[in-house]
Amino acid sequence: MAKLTPVGVAKGFALFAGVLFFLYWFLAGLSLLGDAFKVIAGDSAGSLFGAVSNPVAGLMVGILATVLVQSSSTTTSIIVAAAGSGVLDVATGIPMVFGANIGTSVTNTIVSLGFVGDREQYRRGFAGATVHDMFNYLNVCFWLPVEALTSAMRGGDGGILFLITRAIARSFESCDGEDCEDWKGPLKKITAKISKRIISVDKDVIKDFAYGKPSLELCEELLCSESNGEYECHAHKFSQKRCAATGYAVEGTNCGEVYFDEAENETVTVSKKAKAKFEYCIISSDGTISTNATVLAAAQAHFDSYKLNKGGCFYEAGMQTSAGWVTLLLALVMLTVSLLGMVKLLGIAVRGAAEEALKKAFNMNGYLAIVVGCAVTIFVQSSSITTSVLTPLVAMGTLSLEGMLPLTLGANIGTTVTGLLASLVGDSANGFQLAMCHVLFNLFGVLMFYPVPRIRRIPLAAAQRLGDLAALFKVFPIVYILMLFFVYPGFFLGISMAFGAGGGGIAGGIFGLLFFIALHVAFFWWYWKQAGREWLERSFGHDFDSQKPQKDVQDPDHRDSSSSTSSGASIAGVQGTSFAATNAEEAERVSAPTQDATVV
Repeated sequence: MAKLTPVGVAKGFALFAGVLFFLYWFLAGLSLLGDAFKVIAGDSAGSLFGAVSNPVAGLMVGILATVLVQSSSTTTSIIVAAAGSGVLDVATGIPMVFGANIGTSVTNTIVSLGFVGDREQYRRGFAGATVHDMFNYLNVCFWLPVEALTSAMRGGDGGILFLITRAIARSFESCDGEDCEDWKGPLKKITAKISKRIISVDKDVIKDFAYGKPSLELCEELLCSESNGEYECHAHKFSQKRCAATGYAVEGTNCGEVYFDEAENETVTVSKKAKAKFEYCIISSDGTISTNATVLAAAQAHFDSYKLNKGGCFYEAGMQTSAGWVTLLLALVMLTVSLLGMVKLLGIAVRGAAEEALKKAFNMNGYLAIVVGCAVTIFVQSSSITTSVLTPLVAMGTLSLEGMLPLTLGANIGTTVTGLLASLVGDSANGFQLAMCHVLFNLFGVLMFYPVPRIRRIPLAAAQRLGDLAALFKVFPIVYILMLFFVYPGFFLGISMAFGAGGGGIAGGIFGLLFFIALHVAFFWWYWKQAGREWLERSFGHDFDSQKPQKDVQDPDHRDSSSSTSSGASIAGVQGTSFAATNAEEAERVSAPTQDATVV
């Protein structure tokens, strides 16, 4: 055992402090990245929730909305709030929650791009990031059809998750008062010291966009109703903490208004943070619905005067959308610099005995890792932060791919707590029921798929295959992000809306679907049968001078097993792409063999 010296202790402390320094700025960069996307596309993300007509559309909306706001916690909180206010029914919101689970993994996939300079780290990092995607897709591919089929069997009255959570929601008790504010994790409070000085997002604006712009249609669909022969219309309540400047809002919500509060028995001046309410819907005794044009115009003007950026230096400079773009650029610079610094210091720190100790610590028992991942995510209130911090460790080889999987599954469960807390703040059992759907979807997925080794190997093998492709084609991860998180969800959302439109929309949807299938068949035929793969390798890939023997994927609970089979090699079918360094120059550079499993 090496003897401790004052110089060695000082060096170790300096390295530790340096890693914490860069980690803090990395986390602050992630926070700014999410805020930037919310300011740039938050209104678009909120508007997406009105485009849902079937489970497939709901799934795609969940993916796109989460990618746009860079946070599944934000998306699920909005979905829960929409369900609580009656904008969404629970059965419609369930596929959206499924989509949010998939969309959240885009953040750590973006982080893996920071290792593009080193092919081995790039391969491991991208595989570590996408193992999250692969398990989520596996889970969705099971639960989406099961939920849809069981709902159809019951005449469209909700599937199995809907029934279970409805039974749970019967015990729901609403929470009112100041003690029901949203809980914020301590890490968010720490990073907010930096992020709030730059940009501050008003998430309530996104909720208002999800609710819809004041209109006659909103009166007909949501605000007016009939009960026991009596007709009634309710006020349009805004989520934004911003009083109405027009004077046509409900008493007690107009800016500067002074009124007598009978409950408090005192004269009150309306606060600037009062939530505006407008009563513009009118219903006659025969059930005919109309609007008060003056009040409706005032409500629409209040809606249109939103500001997604509500604080920070850019807000003081009068910047809104432009503030989002500047913050996005700043966040990317912060992430890149802090990631490089953190990886460099970790590379110095984890050598020899320290490296082996860290590997043993991180590659713990899979079930314990699920608990750890869940606990950490509850603490930081973001699965994106948890997985984004773990991705560099996988890239460096400190954390194996098999060790990464259970930690991300724990993060999936931990991130559901945010939506659950958001539902408890409201007064609707529907919001609580939808939040419980999110919890059970992730919990059941882990209980069903992780304990079975053969099923557990599917996302591992798929992620390793994607890592191989990243090592072969540097541009592949960018194509992967664009296709799986933007192009495919957007396309299938359009197809779903076309089928829901009826008439010519169905014909257009069928044509688009057939074109999509034909295009992919043609591509794979060219790739495999017409030397397309070889052409791509010559044009965009790396040259390989030699290959090393290929290993099978190791089971995470049997990492010391020396047995191997040829089944892993047959899963991916990649020829000439190895999960280890394959050419002579890289073999010389990577002197020690990696412990990562290989699938080609």
